[in-house]
Amino acid sequence: MAEVTPECLDPGACLTYPTVNAVLKGRVEISGTANIDNFDHYKFEYRREGAIEWAFVERFEEPVVDGFLGIWDTPNLSGDYWFRLEVVKIDGNYKRCEVQVTIAP
Repeated sequence: MAEVTPECLDPGACLTYPTVNAVLKGRVEISGTANIDNFDHYKFEYRREGAIEWAFVERFEEPVVDGFLGIWDTPNLSGDYWFRLEVVKIDGNYKRCEVQVTIAP
C-alpha cells in the first residue's frame, strides 16, 4: 500500500512517484493510488514554483490502487515545480496530493 506522507494525507489520493524533491526529466511514469469513495475521475496538474495557476495535464476515468497512474511528459519544462494528483468524487468534492519536484533541462 502507498505510504501516506504529510503532503498526501489521504491514502486514496497518494503518490508513490514522484516523491518530494524528486528530480525528473522527459516522460515521467506517475504511480500511486487514486481510489476514494464515490470515485468519478482523477487528473494531473502542475505549476511552476511561485505561480498561482495550475496547468492541466490529463484526466483518467478508472480508479487505481498502488499502481501506474499515467505519464507526465516534461520535455519543455525546466526548474522547480509542483505536481498534483486530484481525485474527484461524483459530487465534485476531491482529495489532493501535491509534491514539489525539480525538472532537469
